[in-house]
Amino acid sequence: MNKTIVVLASLLIVTTPLAGCLDEATLEELIDDIVGCMDSEAQNYDENATTELVGNCIYAASMTQFMEAMDEQMSIDDMLNETPRAGYSTIISMNQFSEEMNQQMDILMEEHVMVDLANNSAMVRTVLSVDLIMSVDYQVIQVGEVVNIHAIMSGMMIEEPETVSVQTRDSEGSVMDMVHSVLSGSPMSDDSDDDDSDDDSDMPENMSASFTYDSTDDSQTMHLTLAENNSSISLTVTLDENKELMSYQMDVDDGTNSTSTIYTVMWGDAVVIEVDTTLPKTSIPIWLVAEEYEPEMACGNLYGGYFSDDVNEDSCNSWMYLEDYDSPHSDEPFTGCYNSYTHVQLEGMSEDECDSYEWTELHYDEPNDDQDDDHHDDGNHDIDWNSYYGGYCEWEGNPDDVGEERWSCKDDASLSDWDNWWYYCEYHDSDHDDEPSTWHCTDDFGQSEDFEHSADGDEWSEPDDGEDDDEDDDDNDNLASIESGTVADNMTYTAPISDFELRFLDCGGEDIDDLNDCAVMASGPLALGTANSSDGFLQMTFTYDDVDTDGMISAGDTLSLNDTMGLHVGIYDLWASEYTNDSKAVGPSLPGFGSLLATISLLGAAFLLPRRDD
Repeated sequence: MNKTIVVLASLLIVTTPLAGCLDEATLEELIDDIVGCMDSEAQNYDENATTELVGNCIYAASMTQFMEAMDEQMSIDDMLNETPRAGYSTIISMNQFSEEMNQQMDILMEEHVMVDLANNSAMVRTVLSVDLIMSVDYQVIQVGEVVNIHAIMSGMMIEEPETVSVQTRDSEGSVMDMVHSVLSGSPMSDDSDDDDSDDDSDMPENMSASFTYDSTDDSQTMHLTLAENNSSISLTVTLDENKELMSYQMDVDDGTNSTSTIYTVMWGDAVVIEVDTTLPKTSIPIWLVAEEYEPEMACGNLYGGYFSDDVNEDSCNSWMYLEDYDSPHSDEPFTGCYNSYTHVQLEGMSEDECDSYEWTELHYDEPNDDQDDDHHDDGNHDIDWNSYYGGYCEWEGNPDDVGEERWSCKDDASLSDWDNWWYYCEYHDSDHDDEPSTWHCTDDFGQSEDFEHSADGDEWSEPDDGEDDDEDDDDNDNLASIESGTVADNMTYTAPISDFELRFLDCGGEDIDDLNDCAVMASGPLALGTANSSDGFLQMTFTYDDVDTDGMISAGDTLSLNDTMGLHVGIYDLWASEYTNDSKAVGPSLPGFGSLLATISLLGAAFLLPRRDD
């Protein structure tokens, strides 16, 4: 083995050719101190060595291995696949010039993660600080069911600065659910990993590289430096004895902007996680999302206001008007509406009506430009009423519909054209001087010659309180603090349903922020489905469906409110003595954070110096 290579490898003084050479006398002196290593895979292997000292074998990594280890740094999930006790720390500090704010800005972002799966424990801490604009330090620690939350929030963009140290619980959840939830809101969560600037094949020729070895932990470190065009990069990467990443630090400075990134891996005993069970309690947060409405679809004829027997959209869109058509499905020429999908023929149907088929919701109450559709819950709740306020209807009134047993209607009696026809119509005088009398029509009763005298009928009726009732309903919807819905999928913590009750609250007819200022009118266990007033006079009913039957409030469970009677409704956590919407177990609110970051050059091209043309 070449003695010069042995010396350089054993001391790991590997530099670029510009670093110079050792003279022969110095080499001989160093060679005499070499004990040697009997492992042929080691850099300091000596075939003449007579002893092997444990820890003296040096396995030097190449520059490529250093760069690959840095580029392929593992996520926390990948690390836990290697060992159940691991973590990492990332700190990015920047001094950047913001053109929009016309000033230098100091920015700090941190992300610290530790997980010990064997002890069902984890810690996640995220930090974001932007000068005086905002500072948020948010940390969650979980050991078993106990969850600690520490948060410090201040700055001009924080609406309510505060310091929080509380505990909540997670009865059945995984600590990894907590880890992923907090990391999803981390200021580093959107950082790109697609930077390929670490390819050592593109390293500038004047890059200076050196390598050192630490025998105490068998680690080896690569140091890279580059100065060019008033800019500089300094990179230090440390690998362990298995050539896996331990840490790296990168400093970039272009004379105006500077960025420092420090990344450190934690394994085994370096991971220490503890909780404080004496902190004040806070409820778990519960979000209810409205169930997606899936309307029942059918083929409606908007001209006639009825629904056909077409069972799919293709069939509904296949109606066409034909005149004197020599159809293979008829012995005589056909004039009317023909369905090319089902081959159904509707003899004598007008072209306007034939062109009015549309795949639409089976029962809809949306008004169009020419008519209003009223839906009244008066016993005939499945009937679609089509109203003509101040309009005019007449039995067989349209001369184009001679012999048809139906009503013809238009928005105003003075109009020459009829708007539509219906099988059944009622006429109702208005009880208000400033409102017109109205015709209300429907096809839901079918076609009958007896409907000629339906104008005096009473199938249609107003709500008990008229239009004011609708206004009250709108107000009640605005006052309700929760709505019927499904527990959201982003539910991080779980707790027994028996720990919660539903409360119906009188807040004085106002929309307030603190439900504790409201009077409790009725309350009851969430699992029971009944809330009673203290005197037993008021009883409210609801349904909480534990969909997965695990006895816990968890994602997918549903809450249905039957009638709020205009009261606020809140879920109260008996364990924490707190309404769930007051929970402190939520991530910090960062208003305008996205737009702020858009004005700052975070990392971006700071890792890349301008390429040379040579």
